[in-house]
Amino acid sequence: MSLEFEQVTLNETLRTKNESLFVEVESLRKRQQESLFIPEIEGLSIAGFNIPAQHISGDGYGIVEDSKKTKFYIFDVTSHGLSTSIDWGMTHAVFNFAARSGLSPKESIYNVEYHLDKMTGHHIVPVTAIYGEIDEEGGMSYIHAGHTRPLFYSKQMGRVLPDNDVVIKEGKGNGRALNTGTEEPLDIDNSEHNYYSHKIKLDQGDFLLLYTDGITESRNKYGYFLEEWG
Repeated sequence: MSLEFEQVTLNETLRTKNESLFVEVESLRKRQQESLFIPEIEGLSIAGFNIPAQHISGDGYGIVEDSKKTKFYIFDVTSHGLSTSIDWGMTHAVFNFAARSGLSPKESIYNVEYHLDKMTGHHIVPVTAIYGEIDEEGGMSYIHAGHTRPLFYSKQMGRVLPDNDVVIKEGKGNGRALNTGTEEPLDIDNSEHNYYSHKIKLDQGDFLLLYTDGITESRNKYGYFLEEWG
């Protein structure tokens, strides 16, 4: 009888703790989603959504209007579990701060790299990202840091165009992910780890699609990854 009572008490304690943990996780998820706010910006139609594979997402995005330019970013934190919320929060905050700094996309991405390195210390969590800006005339410049490639739809052509057909690349680099723990410091002028500055002109009716590998790593009904053109 005593053992049975202890088992019932233990089960009740575990149930209570699980319910409490679920409430905390759900609160984190809600706050995460609420921070993905998209403001209304004249001349642009912007939409976004985030569906976590689990309770806590490693993906995020942001839109900031600053100095007559619209800054945008999307990122994917590669950590998993509840610790993702910490890494995600730091990354989102650093990108949002960079977007309000008045720096160019190239300067901003180095700023993000620097602060992520200082904030995470020896805790290496690679982050893939795209960061860019759009001016009032539709001129867009962005930096690609190991992320899935953006897709451009041309209204004039009536189809999605490969980025090689529409993007002008300036500079040199391999576009690696951020915060990878490399021992070589990033050098905005000379490093082989430099980032290309991608430039494109968006006309009326064109659109840009940014996404994460949650799309490309989804599987079709045959069990194959969708990949970028799936």
